[in-house]
Amino acid sequence: MRNANSVYLNRLQWSKANRIISSIILHQLLINPLNLKNIKLNISVKFKPSYINSYSEYQGEIIGIIRRLREDNKTFKEIANILNSKNYRSIRNKQFTPQLIFGIYKKHLIKLERECEMSVEVI
Repeated sequence: MRNANSVYLNRLQWSKANRIISSIILHQLLINPLNLKNIKLNISVKFKPSYINSYSEYQGEIIGIIRRLREDNKTFKEIANILNSKNYRSIRNKQFTPQLIFGIYKKHLIKLERECEMSVEVI
């Protein structure tokens, strides 16, 4: 059940957050391991909503398919074959190749990371 304070992170964002939080906890344990009972963290996440209109409807559909298939652990070659079998074409009206799928996916992840800023501090 979602509430107003819930934040859902994709794999890349969660991986980044997990590394930050883990390093803060480890640091606190190293400083004073005998006195540590509770750690209070203040997590701040800022989203830049430029992603809303940055893709055309068709590009958004393709990126959505690629993301879902990557979450299902499909390879870039398998994704290219699936998109080609469903008669999807690139923006330049070419068939998809594994390299093209990789490029689209990588640029999308970079864009997501650039649009999400996360900071964690010990209270």
